[in-house]
Amino acid sequence: MIILHRVILANKRSIFARATPDFDLLIYFHRVVSMDYDQHKSSAMHRLLDGLVEIGSHDEPLIDYAFSVALESVTSNEQLKLLAECVHRKWLSDPQFPPVAIRLIARLGDMNFGDLTLKNLVFSMIVNDFKDRASLRKISRNLFCNSVHFAFEFMRYFYKFKRIKKGKKDADQVHFFHEANQTRVSSMLSIPVINIKSPGQTSREPSIKSPSATSRVTVASCPAKEKRLCPFNVEKKECHQIFSGMVDPLFDYLLSLIDDSATDQEIALLHYLLFLIGPKLEIIKPSRMLNLMLELRRKVIESRLGPRSLALLMEIMELQSHKWNPENLFQPVNAFYLKYRPAQYFLSTIESDENSNDDDQ
Repeated sequence: MIILHRVILANKRSIFARATPDFDLLIYFHRVVSMDYDQHKSSAMHRLLDGLVEIGSHDEPLIDYAFSVALESVTSNEQLKLLAECVHRKWLSDPQFPPVAIRLIARLGDMNFGDLTLKNLVFSMIVNDFKDRASLRKISRNLFCNSVHFAFEFMRYFYKFKRIKKGKKDADQVHFFHEANQTRVSSMLSIPVINIKSPGQTSREPSIKSPSATSRVTVASCPAKEKRLCPFNVEKKECHQIFSGMVDPLFDYLLSLIDDSATDQEIALLHYLLFLIGPKLEIIKPSRMLNLMLELRRKVIESRLGPRSLALLMEIMELQSHKWNPENLFQPVNAFYLKYRPAQYFLSTIESDENSNDDDQ
């Protein structure tokens, strides 16, 4: 089980065999996750995630090893739930964690002990955070922004869409695929929500409620006979479109970021998220994007925003009116907006690989 020893014995020149702070950190990883979970469950996992953030910018071999240690640390449903909850707390509290969390879930998301997977757990937490968004925003704007940021990053990474032409009419239809298995899925809003016990509840069968039910979606595992109802365990014949079902909640988040109480931080996040996924959202729900752009214009005209926030909103409106293609804007216009843009991201956030998914199949 001690992978570190095997790596060093197999290759003395291994990247992990150097006497560096990173090497010490990896040894610490293994010591932390080997601790007695009855006494150190939450603190050990949080320290592991802190370490993942610390080495998150390093080369892939180091990241691979760190994730393998995280995988070794989970040996039961209870520990899988613990990992999901710790990841949840971490993405709410640390704005640098979402990219690391996405990589972790991409590597370990299908890990399961029965029908329970890490992706199921994370998805249910995203839905719960959306339902609790008003309360979360009252508690802390930072927590709210981190929650919104992660929801967008998660949906962007795990769900892609492709246009498929049909017949001579060249009628495009948008289909959504889960990145892991390319399974076509349909709207989450059209399927029953499985309300399954959390770790503290007594053992009993999960109840199935209609999508209109006000109850929270809780951390849960599904019986085999109800596996088809789980968001990430979908049979092809069911055709559930998870991403399509999440589009309206994502637009609701965006509107929250520019309401009358919006802060400069929230407007900057809106700007970033629309750079990230705006083109895809407009293709799926053009009417909602139009309403959002009208709300942006109202905000620019009626509110008393500072120069930076005004510039960010104006840039988004110009970019949307030019089909989200930065090359359609004059270079001096791009240069003008660049000085107002937050330093941590740039216009290149709209990645070419997103557009590549639009190719006709």
